[in-house]
Amino acid sequence: MDGQSCKPGTRLTDCLTAPSITTDRLILRGFERRDFDVFCEIRAKPEVMQYISATPFTRTQLWEKFLRSPATWSLLGYGNWAIEQRSDKRLIGEVGFADYMREMQPPLPGPKLSGARNVNGPRTWPEASWLLDRDAHGQGYASEALEAALAWADRELKMPLTCIISPENAPSLRLAARHGFLVMGHHIHQESPVLLMQRGVDIML
Repeated sequence: MDGQSCKPGTRLTDCLTAPSITTDRLILRGFERRDFDVFCEIRAKPEVMQYISATPFTRTQLWEKFLRSPATWSLLGYGNWAIEQRSDKRLIGEVGFADYMREMQPPLPGPKLSGARNVNGPRTWPEASWLLDRDAHGQGYASEALEAALAWADRELKMPLTCIISPENAPSLRLAARHGFLVMGHHIHQESPVLLMQRGVDIML
């Protein structure tokens, strides 16, 4: 890996853009304005969105989602990376961490702080997610990108991570388990069942 955008000694929350990470086949980098059209094209494919949303997003909704990643890096010190192939510089998806302010039952786990909550700290543990273009499926790109993202999180965040996955999404369940996520419970999100998985449950802040 190389290319951290934050200089040594800089506070994580002062990093306004995603650090660049290079793997054997991929570059994880911050999203740029030029990525938006491909961002929309990827999310227009039913195979990509099968377990994410039953209804297509409008371009306005996708623009709001697109802007969320740089905002999350700025506000929380972590977020999603664009996944780019090194061979042809093609955008093939995204991977990373966020707090989506999900309204779920039971609620997602987070820091148990006594007294006043640290308003600048995490509300819930960072939620990992990944999404790849249809043509990038089945080639190990998701595993390669997630491994790099998790290595960064282990080094920089040092806190438990969660993810929520549809019980029907067998490929993502296998990927999460392969990278250390354990099923912790059954939740309901937007009236649909999801599995809560967590990694680093032994980490204490």
